[in-house]
Order: sequence, then structure tokens, then C-alpha cells
Amino acid sequence: MMVFPSVLRAPRREPGAAHVLSDLFVALLVTVVIVGAATREPLVAALGALALVVTVVARLWSRLSLERVNYRRELSSSHVFAGDEVQLTLTLENSKPLPVPWIRVKDFIPDGLDAPDADATYRQAIGGSEMVTVTSVGKYERVRTRHRVLAPHRGYYRLGPARLESGDLFGLYQSRMEVPGSDASLVVYPRTVPLPEFYLPSARPVGDARTPVWLWADPNRPNGIREYRPGDPVRALDWKASAHLQELYVRTYDPSVSQYVVVLLDATTAEHPWDGYMPDVLEAAITGAASIAMRASELGYRVGLVANGVPPSEDARMVIPPSAGHDQLPSILEALAMIRPLTVKTIEEMLEREAAAAAPFGATVVYVSGSFRPPTMDALHRMSSRGHPVMLVWVGHGDAPAAAGMQVLDARRVFGVSEPQDVFRRPAARAGEPQPGKVAHA
Repeated sequence: MMVFPSVLRAPRREPGAAHVLSDLFVALLVTVVIVGAATREPLVAALGALALVVTVVARLWSRLSLERVNYRRELSSSHVFAGDEVQLTLTLENSKPLPVPWIRVKDFIPDGLDAPDADATYRQAIGGSEMVTVTSVGKYERVRTRHRVLAPHRGYYRLGPARLESGDLFGLYQSRMEVPGSDASLVVYPRTVPLPEFYLPSARPVGDARTPVWLWADPNRPNGIREYRPGDPVRALDWKASAHLQELYVRTYDPSVSQYVVVLLDATTAEHPWDGYMPDVLEAAITGAASIAMRASELGYRVGLVANGVPPSEDARMVIPPSAGHDQLPSILEALAMIRPLTVKTIEEMLEREAAAAAPFGATVVYVSGSFRPPTMDALHRMSSRGHPVMLVWVGHGDAPAAAGMQVLDARRVFGVSEPQDVFRRPAARAGEPQPGKVAHA
């Protein structure tokens, strides 16, 4: 469960018309008390004094209502696949002896996420909705509310900010407290489709692809350690790890040769960037890249990624060199989840800059795009001439263009491209636009 503690700002009074009227009401009560005392009307003076005391207590209660009140969000998972759901737990904790008779929490839910069964009301806001929860919190009490949150679309979503509102028992005064979004975020991996009959071309098909049966291990390719089993050679023992773990462990290695696969994703779907983008083509390309990466990983290949989409943050990587680590596939899926419909560099420019690290010698290159531009085709032909097997996966509108000397796979129907149409959409300026740990493997 992912816990996101919230940094609360100091409570402040509501500066609206309600407080102005309350101040006028206090002045009126003081006047009533003075007039009652001056005219020797004890009943009027007593009622005025009682009302004045109630008003002062209400104001003080309102000022203290949000003091030492903590609010936090908890997500059952920070990374899910498109179509999955997570549980969002909102926790209010009152760490003072004064009870909070009522408290209203308005938490921002960005577009792309939905909480259908929440006991809340929704109000459309810019770029999302406000999930409203109203409850009461006793002294030294903790209250939790749980909501199902659906994630139908890939992307990177940041929850919050939230606003806490409370006040006195009579509703005369209110206080507010702002709760920043902090690090409460959810990465929704792109949709994938199974590709049981999809195989990749290899530059050295006889002995380069990894097989279930290993002929021999390559000591130059360390993979990790495992527990000692009878029959393991003594020279494979890892004495340092064995001494540290108080059990015998042996070193493991990758097979003597292994195949590299680099998935190239071109997020460009229009001839000119100012024309906008085609949502169905972009999503089909991302679905195709994610599905091919998963299939290649299943076949035992070392998979990498090069994409020219603009991520929502500088920390996100769009160039991931091929690797067989356990976190490699989650890293690729996370990068694909965060891609927005904006590009600042062409795929050939990224290849030229990152070719050495992104595409090792002999690596199979799979180019997924809905636009086969001549400069990109020239760059791919150069890679083919240098010994890289190249496969082109077409997800654009219309029939797949021909490419001399390279295999072209028309995958529009497989990855969900709609009927041919000239509908462009302007890129959204929000970072929460579908663009974004561990992968929950089936």
C-alpha cells in the first residue's frame, strides 16, 4: 500500500461575506447587551450576553477546528494497468481533545481516473473533478473512508490538491486548510494485447536467440546468485555472499549469447507538429510498443526502448538501453505510460545521439509508427546496412507503405486503429493528460 502523507498549511479564516455578517452580528450583540444594561432590562441583557458567549465560543471553536488535524491519502498500488482499479483510502486524524463536529474534504481527481462507488458528490473543475467527503471526527479519533478508483486510460496522474473545511457547531464561522498534492500519484500502464504468434527476426538465428535449454553459461555475463544445489561446481560458489547469508550460494550467469531487441516508438502522427495529433494512432502505437516489448521479454530477449514523446517530468526516461533486469519491463511500460502527444525531436535524431547505448551491435530493431517519414526510413536503412534486422510495424490510417529491404507488418487491426479519418486533436497542456514499480504479471 502506497502512503502519501500530506503537508498541511495553517488554517485560515474564510474571508467572505459570511464572516463580515458574523462580525456585524457580534457588534449587534454587544450593542444589545449595553442597551439592556442601560435600560435596566435584565432579560434583554441576559439574552444578548448568552448570544454573545455562544458567538465567541463558536469563533474560537472554528479557529481551533483544523488545528492538529492530519490528512493523508493511501493508494493500494502506485502502478496499475489500464482497466484496473485501485483502492484509495482517505484518512482524517484529530490529535486534540476538541472534537470536530463537521469537516468537509474536497480532493481533486484528475481527468482519466474515476471513483464510481465513492460516497461523494462531484463538481466539474478544470482538468478534473472534486471528490467531496463530509464527516465528523471526535477527539483523538481517526476516520477512514475508502473509495474504488478506476484507471481506464494510460497516463501519469497526480492526486490533489485537497481542501479541508470545518467550523463551529452552529455554522457561524468556517476555517479552511490547503493540502498540496505532494507525491500522491498513479502510473497507469498502457493497454497490451497478447501476441502468441509474433516472432522477431534475428541477425544470427542459429545461435543468438536465447532458448529454454542453456548449452553453457558465460562467466562474462553475471546474472545473480541462488541457493546451492547438490551437483553445483565448487568454483561457482559465491563465498562472500555465503558468509554474509550464513548459507551456501552460487553465482549464476546468462547463456553464452543473447539477442537484443530495441523498440522504436515514433509519437509523431501528423506531417507537421502544429497540425495536432491523431489520438487513435498514438494510442495504437503505444499499445503496439508495449505489447511487442512484453512479447520479446517472454521470448527471453533483452529489450530496450527509444521513444520521442515528451514525458511529464525530467525524471522520466525515453531512452532505455536493452537489459534483462527484473525492473526492465516495468521501466519500459512506465515510460510508455507517460508519453504525451508532443515531440521535440525526431526518432532519427534520438537514434543518432543514443545509437551506441540504445542499439548494441546486431540488435533487432522494431519500429512502431503511423507515419513512415523519408528521413526516418533513411536512418532505418542505415541501421539495416550495419547489421541490424529491422521490422516496421504500421499503425497509421490507410494501407501500410512499402519499404525496400525491410519487413512491414500491418498491425492496425491488432492494436486498435479506427477507420481512416482525418481528425486531429490539439495536445493538452496538462501534465495529467494520458501520456503516467512492479508489474503485476498475469
